Amino acid sequence: MRVCQFLGPAGGGICSTELATGVHATWQLRDGVVAVMAVYDPRSSTPGYRLPDYRLMRTAPGTIQWQLDARPDLDTAHALLPAYSDLWDIIGAAVEGHYLVSWAKSIELHRLHRTGMS
Repeated sequence: MRVCQFLGPAGGGICSTELATGVHATWQLRDGVVAVMAVYDPRSSTPGYRLPDYRLMRTAPGTIQWQLDARPDLDTAHALLPAYSDLWDIIGAAVEGHYLVSWAKSIELHRLHRTGMS
């Protein structure tokens, strides 16, 4: 399982998260909110499509994409595609971890600055 591989600049770039089953999602973190771009399920034979309702002729089966202005956050993605709840949970945990690490680093930098050790 690959929790998060940044495909663009960290802290707002495009990220890919993959489960051991091969199911993966691409998503972007914008202003602290996940915007899901696409899901790919190699186990599915469902023709690829773009939501809300557009069949993609040259896309692999099991591909679900969202239009730029219709990309769901994690809660919405979970409601739309509850079968992928493990994927949504892992992405949510990765985002929470990112913010906890960033917060801890900022606290440490503040402490070092205050004590003159920076």
